[in-house]
Amino acid sequence: MESDKQSVGREATSTGDTPRVAWIGLGNMGRGMVKNIAEKGTYAPPLLIYNRTAARAEKLASTLPSGKTKVVTSIPDTVDGADIIFTCVGDDQAIEETITAALKSPDAAKGKLFVDCSTVHPDTTNKLAQQITSAGAHFVACPVFGAPAMADSGNLVCVLAGPSAQTARVKPFCQGVMSRADIDYSDQPCGAATRLKIIGNTFIVNMVETLSEGHVLAEKSGLGSDNLHAFVETMFPGPYTAYSDRLRKGDYHKREEPLFNAHLARKDARHAKALADSCGAKMKGLEVCDAHLKEVVEHMGDRGDIAGIYGAPIRSLRLCVGTTVGDVHKVAFAVAMMNGVHDFRSMRSESWQKVNQFFAAFSGTAALTSMLAAGTTPRATTTQYRAVKVHVSPATRKYRKSMQCQVVAQ
Repeated sequence: MESDKQSVGREATSTGDTPRVAWIGLGNMGRGMVKNIAEKGTYAPPLLIYNRTAARAEKLASTLPSGKTKVVTSIPDTVDGADIIFTCVGDDQAIEETITAALKSPDAAKGKLFVDCSTVHPDTTNKLAQQITSAGAHFVACPVFGAPAMADSGNLVCVLAGPSAQTARVKPFCQGVMSRADIDYSDQPCGAATRLKIIGNTFIVNMVETLSEGHVLAEKSGLGSDNLHAFVETMFPGPYTAYSDRLRKGDYHKREEPLFNAHLARKDARHAKALADSCGAKMKGLEVCDAHLKEVVEHMGDRGDIAGIYGAPIRSLRLCVGTTVGDVHKVAFAVAMMNGVHDFRSMRSESWQKVNQFFAAFSGTAALTSMLAAGTTPRATTTQYRAVKVHVSPATRKYRKSMQCQVVAQ
């Protein structure tokens, strides 16, 4: 029996006006969007799916109804077997490489429609539109707003731009399938959609920054994170509440795959700043956000999530003088977290060295430094010493009380 991964072009044929559909790119947004097309969309099955890492495509296909999808192993084969090809990849370089590979297919330019859902610079979108239409195909930009959970539940907001004859072919897969609502820029340049997407994402980044600063102030002033969250939940339901909950629960420390990758958030910030520079506008708030995202990337690498802004070291350490009570274990835990260690009991020697280096930078803390290095806890004292106050976002609610603590050397 012929493999499901072969002879896609011969097997997949449109039925009347029902299009053959393919999807390229199965990140944490693409997977949910594919699921909804497979379950609710009207297309000539199977829905062809391609991902650079084939195992991810296989895993997704195994979770969907039999016969609804087919895994394809190359981009040209994906294009050959479809009338409408959706793409959703991480950045500008990835989409440019994808489209270049797609147009190598001998059948690519025969009236096929490419629909890009990636978040890229508007100039990149317009360049793709020119490249694709020059090859005899059609193009629609369709970036989306919403978190992975919204992609999974079909509650995204799609932004469509391009010729109205082509956006009309895409709309049946948007509202009621992938999205709860659409923003229609039909007959406007394709770059208008990604221009909105880039500007819109600055709202999201600034929202996380505002929530982070608010939670820090609530904790340090004694109001408490839970009390602030109750306010956010009442006044700002929706994304504000969702991100506020993520901040206070610290789930961004635990995920292997971030919900909103900090690398990609920085890419979006660069695009927004470039767009602003091109028209003489300023985005000072975004510059602050980007500096904090840089800290997140440095500490978490590929696992960095935009919500990690809450725990960025730039805002996590505060100094004070004249403290009278202390708890070394809490401080050691907090400083360890700053250096990417989330389990105090399993700190490695190099982590202790970082703790040492931190405390050694301040006068009057030599005794505390040595005690931290030994992993011992001195008794609290009322003697006045220079001390270090540490604020840190918790990895779990268990450590909520470690957020604001003071330590003195004995």
